[in-house]
Amino acid sequence: MDKILIAGGTGFVGKHLITFWGKKGYTIHVLTRNPKPNSSKNIQFFKWDMDRGFIDEKAFEGVTVIINLTCANIGEKRWTAERKKEIIDSRIKSIELLYDYVSQNKFNSL
Repeated sequence: MDKILIAGGTGFVGKHLITFWGKKGYTIHVLTRNPKPNSSKNIQFFKWDMDRGFIDEKAFEGVTVIINLTCANIGEKRWTAERKKEIIDSRIKSIELLYDYVSQNKFNSL
């Protein structure tokens, strides 16, 4: 069975995906700024910090699928020009960090 890495898995959509796939027996690794104790044997939380360019490398162990849900909350504030830039930048920064990490570290499973 696949092991799935979800970046931004603690948000609205991520929580539902974790629950759904967890019940199906998938192992889920969640990248989050504030890891909490693992809630079950098949759901594990790992630290990452986009501002510092840090990802706990253990999060990638055995992973065959990566899903990026990370982004600034689009409904949190008024959409000013500055806010739009923040929303776009949050998506770009997260995918660049994931890409750089995967491309620099040769993972056998990816």
